[in-house]
Amino acid sequence: MLISAALSILLVTAPPVSQPYCSTVASAPLPDAKNAITKLESWLTTNVRRNDRLSQEQLSQYEGLVEDLGRLASGRSRTSPEARTYLLDTAAYGLSNPYAPPIASTIRRVAQENILRQIKPGNNGKLLDWLTDEVLLLPDSYTPLQRSVAVRALGQRCLEHEPSSHLLLALLQAARDEESSVRTPALDALVGRPEDFITSFFLSGIERGTVPPELLTAHMGLAAERKDAERPSASLAASRVRRMLDYVAPRMFHEDWREASRCLALMPLFDTEMAVPLLVEGLNQWSLQTEAGTGSRRVVNECREALTRLAGRDLGLNPEIWAKWWRLQNDPSVVLAPVPVEVTSSTFFGLRPVSDKLLFLIDRSGSMRESYNSQNSRFEESIERLLYTLRDLGDKTQFRVVLFSDGARAFSSGLTWATDKDLKELEKWALRVGAGGGTNLAGGVSDSFPGLATGAQAPGEIDVDTVIVLCDGETENPDWVAPWLARYNGAARLKFHCVNIGGEPGGSLEALAQGSGGRFIVAESN
Repeated sequence: MLISAALSILLVTAPPVSQPYCSTVASAPLPDAKNAITKLESWLTTNVRRNDRLSQEQLSQYEGLVEDLGRLASGRSRTSPEARTYLLDTAAYGLSNPYAPPIASTIRRVAQENILRQIKPGNNGKLLDWLTDEVLLLPDSYTPLQRSVAVRALGQRCLEHEPSSHLLLALLQAARDEESSVRTPALDALVGRPEDFITSFFLSGIERGTVPPELLTAHMGLAAERKDAERPSASLAASRVRRMLDYVAPRMFHEDWREASRCLALMPLFDTEMAVPLLVEGLNQWSLQTEAGTGSRRVVNECREALTRLAGRDLGLNPEIWAKWWRLQNDPSVVLAPVPVEVTSSTFFGLRPVSDKLLFLIDRSGSMRESYNSQNSRFEESIERLLYTLRDLGDKTQFRVVLFSDGARAFSSGLTWATDKDLKELEKWALRVGAGGGTNLAGGVSDSFPGLATGAQAPGEIDVDTVIVLCDGETENPDWVAPWLARYNGAARLKFHCVNIGGEPGGSLEALAQGSGGRFIVAESN
């Protein structure tokens, strides 16, 4: 079951394929698995080493070899199990390597499309049965990467064809897996399914802490829209609402901001009459705690955002104004005073961070020396705006700064208060470090939280709630982002806001922002 040496070779960029491959040898005799694998290994070794790009002819050759392997994988011969495993490995090529070149996605795509064709309704079902009954159910026999690819293929089949109960139960089993790389795509595949037992699974997952609250909210919304959804009885629907209310009410005021943030993500499940009083009280309590230095500016703003969605207007951060607005809904005699105009704060390349515990992860690679405007390079402009932003956030804000290139350098080992003295030290340090080297964003993110990889720090112990990443876009491929978020961010609940300055976006910044509920901004040079 070992991935062959040929699959560890770094490939180079391949042209996009305009048409999917259609086999012209479907009726040809089946090759032996060892022979098919040997040919595929030989092709990879020869073409990867000799070509910077794959021609259409070379790509067609590769597709033909994968087609032979796929026919063997879906068969019942003695060597079919070996072909299935190798096909699964090929469909996972490069997923564990953040530095795999872009052509890795082409290698994976061809194999993944072959698997999807083999498990479509109307085929013999041998490969489908192997994926559901063996790969997903025998975690000790298959790697997390292999099982992750299997789950993604089965999830795609669910989207394209109505699944059997057997397939749904297999995905449900995978959604309980300890490995986040298996669990997360299984949960994604089940979101929006109309079956009542799946909704019950998501509700229990919230209480166990294994299902992100955003996923339950999305599931309930999508499932309710389906015409074939199982409509719960009025008593069952009411009991579910009460169950979620019992979960949310005490945690809204938990000392851990992450617990409150999870509850706020569940607010769309409640009607306005239930949600508004909780949100107003949450805004009041978290505002008081934040003013005293024990709260969270991010949670305060999340309360405000939730109220704004319900009201259809933004009444600011004063809980008394929100309380009056709520009374006004039932008593027209209540007069709502004009909302005070808030002072507009400065932004970091268009981002206005609402947090009092931030990490700034700034690219210091050699390309950051390029000019941003007539006065500053990209790096100098980034440091200048970083200082403006921290001064504007005030001395009750705590921050960390990490500059990354081939490696990472941190301004401090822990959080620092944004005082004038410390900001002056930050400016001296950053300009002294300067720009130079390559761009290793994946390494920069990992080095910002070194305890995660070693197990010395749990994700829920991370000392910041918001990460602002600035990079010129010239990064490794983005395939590392989703596994990192799946493994750590369910518990950490970090929001990544990302700025692409100057260079061509490489996908990692967009993936970090989208996967964490943050924003992605492109800052053009002046």
